[in-house]
Amino acid sequence: MRASSLSNSEVLDLLSRYFVPVLYSVDDYQQAKKTKDGADEWDRIRQQAESRGLARGSVCVYLVDPGGGVLDSMLVDQAMKPAALVPMLKRVIEREKLQPRDLEKTRSRPAASLAKDASDRGGQKVNIWTRNLGANASLGASHDRVELTAEQWAAFLPESEIRSGMSWKISQQVIDKLYAYFFPPIQNYDAGNSTILSGSLNATVAEVSPKAVRLSLRGSLEMDHPLRAVEKPLAFPAKTNGRVTATVVGSALFDRQRKTVRAFQMVSEQADYLWHWQGNPVQWQFVLAAELSP
Repeated sequence: MRASSLSNSEVLDLLSRYFVPVLYSVDDYQQAKKTKDGADEWDRIRQQAESRGLARGSVCVYLVDPGGGVLDSMLVDQAMKPAALVPMLKRVIEREKLQPRDLEKTRSRPAASLAKDASDRGGQKVNIWTRNLGANASLGASHDRVELTAEQWAAFLPESEIRSGMSWKISQQVIDKLYAYFFPPIQNYDAGNSTILSGSLNATVAEVSPKAVRLSLRGSLEMDHPLRAVEKPLAFPAKTNGRVTATVVGSALFDRQRKTVRAFQMVSEQADYLWHWQGNPVQWQFVLAAELSP
């Protein structure tokens, strides 16, 4: 979803204007266990969807009204296609006569609180997840939290006047801090062993107002990250046995006056991990996603 429908501009526009998106994972991924109330609510939504003849499953998109009633649902193998998800969203919007939200009004107070938190904590954290595809999916997902300082977030915006359509490069310091974690779940989880060979991240102004600026992000990465921690004897150089190549896309929303971030998302458009076994190349595909921590 993150690399397909949730990267589609029409889907993002409908979700942000008419809905309150919530991601609920049925897996704990070795994090804190879910509360009983949360698990019970999840079961209630699935059971109600089934009783209404709607799609139900552990990997599913549910549209729920403010009172908790299930309005519609779609399994992810279909919802991951924008051509399938967009009509469902529009159908519910029209049937329920939903009105678009005033994004500036709804975000103005959180932005002020966010700015205070940033100054109190010195920055904000980004959640980064990666997961192998295909036969290696059984390895599960990795999860890291990386903090960018208030100064590093502010560096996303140029000092010059911001105009719609203008583009610029994000500072290398920010790139190096985030991209070091862009490797798949493997035996070596230490981002300190990442060696970025080349990395770029460009920002383009997608929307600008006196209060906020929305950026479209696009970047690329080539990085060495060894398959496992250093062990001896090795038949290959430890720092080069594992090559990541990836392209990423994303978006960010900033408060122009405070230079604080309100929203930040990034997903892989393409990501591969190449290593060698007994002199033969082995290549894995993987996906990655990054999102501002609440």
